[in-house]
Amino acid sequence: MKKTTIITLTLLLFFEITNCYSQDQEIVLPNGTAGGSITVLPNGNFVVVDAGYDNGSTIDVGAVYLFAGASKTLISTIKGSNTNDKIGLYGITVLNNGNFLILSPYWRNGAATRAGAVTWASSTTGVSGVVSSANSFVGSSSNDEVGQFIR
Repeated sequence: MKKTTIITLTLLLFFEITNCYSQDQEIVLPNGTAGGSITVLPNGNFVVVDAGYDNGSTIDVGAVYLFAGASKTLISTIKGSNTNDKIGLYGITVLNNGNFLILSPYWRNGAATRAGAVTWASSTTGVSGVVSSANSFVGSSSNDEVGQFIR
């Protein structure tokens, strides 16, 4: 049975310099626990990290979603492929230009457990698919834990 998770996101909307108000929005995530964090990017889009996302019977692969700020529609999703990859477990780091890095030190690279991965994503188009050496900077040995100390 497919799970659907609904989270309520409280957005702070800023007008001018001193006036702001909050507004609750419901966001529906496919299958998962909606854990981790929500980060609003400088362009108004927002990232939801769900490191506990289960892909069918493969548990804790993790997923990171990019949503359009204005419409709340899903732009992209990137996931792990192995049990305990926990994509996004260490969150994201927003770069000066608004793009972001996804920090996944538990990602498995073949037989190398906890090799780790850092995945670059655009703030407008995100990154989709499965974390791999083709779309990420990755560790090559067990316990490299690439992405653990980036801040």
